[in-house]
Amino acid sequence: MNLTSYDLLESNIEENGYADALKKLGHDLEEIVEQEKDAALGNGGLGRLASCFLDSMATLNLPAWGYGLRYRYGLFKQLITKEGQQEIAEDWLEKFSPWEVVRHDIVYPVRFFGQVQVKPDGFRKWVGGEVIQALAYDVPIPGYRTKNTISLRLWEAKAGAEDFNLFLFNDGQHGTAAQLHSRDQ
Repeated sequence: MNLTSYDLLESNIEENGYADALKKLGHDLEEIVEQEKDAALGNGGLGRLASCFLDSMATLNLPAWGYGLRYRYGLFKQLITKEGQQEIAEDWLEKFSPWEVVRHDIVYPVRFFGQVQVKPDGFRKWVGGEVIQALAYDVPIPGYRTKNTISLRLWEAKAGAEDFNLFLFNDGQHGTAAQLHSRDQ
């Protein structure tokens, strides 16, 4: 179930004529709902289980926040060809997700590798390594037949333009430069 149909069910809007109102405007609710891909909430059933916990907490009117990683690819998409079954990565973010609110005001540096140096005055400084920016996205999770909505905050890794190795690229090592930039993201 995608977020659009889920939110309609949770808020009881569909029963109150939402589908009829769309029909009068020349649109079909089912066609609109089918446009949205299901969220890739991680590997296996744990993301789905966490989503169920968030739904339960919202329904019980508990104040809560969920946190996770904003995966670009889900488990897999199944294709049936003449040769048989083929699995490919499912890009659930291929189309815009109307439920995610990008929070450009909430960005944190995440440091990898490197080391912490302790200065004579006790001050600690991280040196070396790489820095990736973590950008926040908020997704509302409404409770079932309640006015309570909690948030799921997903973090996306962003490598800045300054992290792209232009020296490698200009040296003709396009694949290596792209691979390192891709790894950072």
